[in-house]
Amino acid sequence: MPHTSIPTHPPSSISTFAVSSNAHPILDAVLAGSLIVHTHIGFDACIIDYVHTRKFPIAGKVANWGLRAATLGALWGAYEFNTNDVGASGARGARRPGPPWWRAED
Repeated sequence: MPHTSIPTHPPSSISTFAVSSNAHPILDAVLAGSLIVHTHIGFDACIIDYVHTRKFPIAGKVANWGLRAATLGALWGAYEFNTNDVGASGARGARRPGPPWWRAED
C-alpha cells in the first residue's frame, strides 16, 4: 500500500502496522463490517440507478431482495471466517507481513 493512501484507508492501515500475530476480534469485525457495508451501498446505488422498481417492478424487487440476501450471506460468512478461522487481520498479516523493519529477526 503506498503511503499516500494510508489516510484514506484507516482500518486497513491499522491492521497493517498495528497487528501482531495475536487475534484482534474487534478489528476483524470492523474490517469485515466496513467492507460489507461499503459493498452493499455500492450495489444498492447500482440497483437504484439501473433497475428501479418504478420502471422494472418485478426485477427491481428481485434485485433488492437478492442484494439483501447476499449481504446477509456475506455477514454470516465474515462471522464464520472471523470466529472459526484466522480472521481478517490474521489473513492480512499472512498475506502481507509488513515492512522489513517490522519483521522479527530469526
